[in-house]
This record gives sequence, C-alpha cells and structure tokens, in this order.
Amino acid sequence: MSEMNLPIPPDQAILPLIGPPLRQIFTTLLPEGQRHRAEEGVTLYRERFSRTGWGENHLYDGIYGGLEQLRNAGFAPVIVTGKPREFARKIAGKFGIDRFLTGVYGTELNGRFDDKRELLAHVLRQENALAAHSVMIGDRREDMLAAVVNGVQGWGVTYGFGSAAELYEAGAATLFDTPDSWIKAVLQAGPTQN
Repeated sequence: MSEMNLPIPPDQAILPLIGPPLRQIFTTLLPEGQRHRAEEGVTLYRERFSRTGWGENHLYDGIYGGLEQLRNAGFAPVIVTGKPREFARKIAGKFGIDRFLTGVYGTELNGRFDDKRELLAHVLRQENALAAHSVMIGDRREDMLAAVVNGVQGWGVTYGFGSAAELYEAGAATLFDTPDSWIKAVLQAGPTQN
C-alpha cells in the first residue's frame, strides 16, 4: 500500500484477509476510488515476495516430523495453497518438506486457480485421488469451502489465521488446535489405496 502511495490499513483490517487470493485482498483493502489498482497491488506484492517474502515463512512446530510420519506410513501428502505454485515449491524446498510430499499445488501467476475450489478439484484429478479418501486441512474458510464443494472432508486448524467460528461456518467437519493432533488423527485413520 505504501508503494502505491496509499494509507496502510490497520492490522485488524488486514488479518481477516490473510488466505484469500491477492486480487480479492487488494480489491477489499483499496479505497473505493482506487480499486481499479488491484492488479498493481498484486504485482508489487509479488515483487517483494519473490525477493524476500517467501523466506519469511516458518513451519509450525510438529509439521516436519508429522509429514515424515505420514509419508512413512503410506500417505501421499500434498500442499494445496493460495500462494503461487512457484513460491510454494520454493518454500517447501527451503524447509526440506518437499521430500515428504507427492505434490505442491498453488495458484498460477495469471490468476488460474485463484478459486481454491477449482484448485482442489485440479489436485484431485492430477493426483488421481478419490475425494472420499482425502482430507483437506486448513485454517481459512476458503479451505473448508473447497473441501465441501469437492466432497472432501475438511479439517480446520485453529492455530492459523481463521477462527473456529469461521471454519465451522464454512463446513469444517472437525477442528484441531495443534499439528500433532490432526497428524495423529490421520495416522489413526490409516492410508487408503487411492
């Protein structure tokens, strides 16, 4: 916003927007007469993200070991994110979790798959995965809505950016407060052949 010479919104205006596609975020954040500049905001954000922002990510405690456990137990974990695929792959590589994944999926820079429902449908096709044998784990309403539309069970996590109310309203089947708790639940369910 500062690069666009516009006032920076307060944190309480920004935090609820973490998760949706960037174009939607900028359209929401920009003042009424500036909404036509959403694409400019996306470009500026991605320029910074490609330089330094991607490296500012961190893993929640338990994710590395949990993904290793899942992979060793016969599961096929994938990342399905609203971040552009090229950045998501770079981030997964930075933390070394890419070795436990069968795929890393994200949006395309041109806006393809900005709608997470479409992205999840694409992932299910690409991975040859059955929706009934899959689970979507996420912290925002977009994750749960994508799961519901695609017939996948949605598990919400409350240690991210979304609230329990947001997740349940969007169709979460259950909620987990820590990575260890959902990893344990997945392990107990056992892998399927598809």
